[in-house]
Amino acid sequence: MKKLFGSSCGQIAVLYAGIIVGLVGAIALCTDVGVIYLNWHRMQKAVDAAVLAGGAGLPDNIPGATAATNFYLARNGIAAPDVITGPTYSNGNTQISVTVKRTVPLLFRPRPRITQL
Repeated sequence: MKKLFGSSCGQIAVLYAGIIVGLVGAIALCTDVGVIYLNWHRMQKAVDAAVLAGGAGLPDNIPGATAATNFYLARNGIAAPDVITGPTYSNGNTQISVTVKRTVPLLFRPRPRITQL
């Protein structure tokens, strides 16, 4: 009986090459998503700490609450260019909010992703 393609040597190498390309792509995607999540989580913790520290002075001490919020933001790695709005006060100076945004450099994606809280 004659073989259809002659020799079957090297077919597994082609399959492995395709699998390796897929695995490297999956690793790159998971790494970039992990970097985005890590930055989001750190920013969320920093903003939460800053807002809790600033909220301790409300509603009577607005300048002290602003100073405490800005101090905790800087202390936890949120630079001034990352702060979009805040601290802002509402509901009769009983609520405080801060909005931050950071451009996250990714490892495998050519353009950075913007993380905003």
